[in-house]
Amino acid sequence: MKIKEIPQAKNQIYFWIFFSIYFFFQLLTTIVANYINPDLTSTTIDFDSLAEEFIIVVVVAPILETIIFQYIVIETLTRFKIMPIICVFISGILFGMAHWYNLIYVVVLTIVGFIFAYYYLALRHQNPVNKLVLVTLLHALSNLIAFFDKNIVDLTF
Repeated sequence: MKIKEIPQAKNQIYFWIFFSIYFFFQLLTTIVANYINPDLTSTTIDFDSLAEEFIIVVVVAPILETIIFQYIVIETLTRFKIMPIICVFISGILFGMAHWYNLIYVVVLTIVGFIFAYYYLALRHQNPVNKLVLVTLLHALSNLIAFFDKNIVDLTF
């Protein structure tokens, strides 16, 4: 399977396409998981304050995780001539495993990792700033919605 390259002129359109895919997937899985068992969507991380949680979840984690799971993993694998779809698979699995709170959480975050990895590869031909910034922003926006859902207003039914 070939990864479709995103033309730089269409970055904004594709950003919102990828965000919509992520958002609807996350919303659906959250609703289903909450219906089955609300603990399936919770993490075991305790923060000292809402501000600390915001900084770590919305700022620090997206930057570090994009560098680790998209940039380092995918760039390393492509140097070894690994097929792009295998890169997406490996990056997504590693991303999911890094979020080991429970098995369902890992499965859901593995799929989210596939989305981020595919997006990264679709931007890979662009300059390094674009691919890193856009994937990080997608991740940060996704985490921002999760942060608001958890702490401000419950967006699920």
